[in-house]
Amino acid sequence: MPTSRTANPGPRRRWGWLAVALLLLLAGCSRPAETYGIRTQQYGRLFEHFGADTGAMYGRILFPSEYLQRSALISLDGKSFVSNLDGRFLIEDIPAGPHEMTLHLKGFEPVQRRIMVQADRYNPAGEVHLILARGLVIGRTVDEKGRSAVDIPVRLTPTNETVLTDKDGIFQFVGVNAGAHELAIPDERYFMPSQRFDLERGEQRNLGIISVSRVSRPSGSATAETAPSGQR
Repeated sequence: MPTSRTANPGPRRRWGWLAVALLLLLAGCSRPAETYGIRTQQYGRLFEHFGADTGAMYGRILFPSEYLQRSALISLDGKSFVSNLDGRFLIEDIPAGPHEMTLHLKGFEPVQRRIMVQADRYNPAGEVHLILARGLVIGRTVDEKGRSAVDIPVRLTPTNETVLTDKDGIFQFVGVNAGAHELAIPDERYFMPSQRFDLERGEQRNLGIISVSRVSRPSGSATAETAPSGQR
């Protein structure tokens, strides 16, 4: 008498339960329609926050004009993310709780926003409207004899914009945002005393005359030579 063969339903049943569990999970954390079409970025490495309460955050960075609109660098708790060209962004796997989102783009006022991320939810960060920076920083570099220090690279942080001094030793930075700044020379052959200052929104700051010297060795020798200068 032939033995009846019963199909093993085990694998099919397991896949069925997994599908149901996935549907239930998606139902509890429905994705907003405005997040479709955004490149998803992860807050941590794969499985870094596995088992922890996490959520997602989305929003949009808007420039003052559609002609300026582009992708923007976003910092969330010191981690860097990039928005789409239209300014939209989506970050997943963020631990539940408060987070600091900041933007520090050259030519625009800085933005700092505190975001509360709830677990198993897509949390809206809203629209961030950037404002053009209209600050100005100007100064003049001279050597130890008071002559104009010409063609010296001068850098302004935190934007790291660098300019060269002109034939009169003058430098200027246009469109500087508010906040703390530091002036430095990104060339170890030259030395400039520390120049740190705070700028108000739209402020025009004249740093006056700054003495610059040239060191004989990259490591910083006590023996200094005068910086390149132009005759006045």
